[in-house]
Amino acid sequence: MYRLLPVLAVLAGSAAWAAPGLDLAAPNRQFAPVNQLLLSENACGPAALLNAYGFGSEKWRKVGSAIPGEGARGQMYYIIRAHGLHPSRHLPERLRWDRKNGVNLLDLTDIANELRGRQVVPQVRSEVLVLGKREDHRKLLVRAHERLAKSLKKGLPPVVSLRRMAYSATPGESPGWRVVHGHFVVVVALPAKVDRKATSFPIRYVDPWGGRILDGRIRADGANGFPTLLATVPSSKIGVDRVRKTERSIVTLSAAIGAF
Repeated sequence: MYRLLPVLAVLAGSAAWAAPGLDLAAPNRQFAPVNQLLLSENACGPAALLNAYGFGSEKWRKVGSAIPGEGARGQMYYIIRAHGLHPSRHLPERLRWDRKNGVNLLDLTDIANELRGRQVVPQVRSEVLVLGKREDHRKLLVRAHERLAKSLKKGLPPVVSLRRMAYSATPGESPGWRVVHGHFVVVVALPAKVDRKATSFPIRYVDPWGGRILDGRIRADGANGFPTLLATVPSSKIGVDRVRKTERSIVTLSAAIGAF
């Protein structure tokens, strides 16, 4: 099963790399996507880093290949043991990674920079993709695209943070949105340019949950009152099992990690 799942994912996604609008793609399209479930349901962060390195340029692939461990499972285990079980610089009295919560954006960025070792590659940064001053959703869409495209051009497919939000209006409770589940995926293809009047753009991404290459779309949709972009990712079941039958849910693009 360890060998079969990634190979099937590559075969399923390889035919669609040249899809219309996806003219900026990852340097290495033959990498077998890492499946986080080989180790843990909360290993999407380490798995996403391995996918980013594996689909990246030769320099970034060297970063991935230098990580100790036998196969993808062993490398994920090493990342967690050697880097994830350190105290977080950002959350007091918490480790960077744990079985209940996985890893957050800032700690994953720290881990990514530590994994560079002595390889000559750019420092990795994270950016929270929320509305800034004098910025509407279309301008945020352009900014998000610029960040993702810049990292791809530098040879590192960017890791993005997706969040499923659920709206509850249960009688007796205050109506409102709640975070259901967060998940890291890796963008491996997108348009080289996005018109400043555009309201969305397509992406191809690697979902470490099962190690699959999938298609989605990032949307500048402010109708729900969110200060973020929305992500249409119907093939990724991010936290759907945690949404109550009486609730409606959406997925937001909350942040990105990359060479930008």
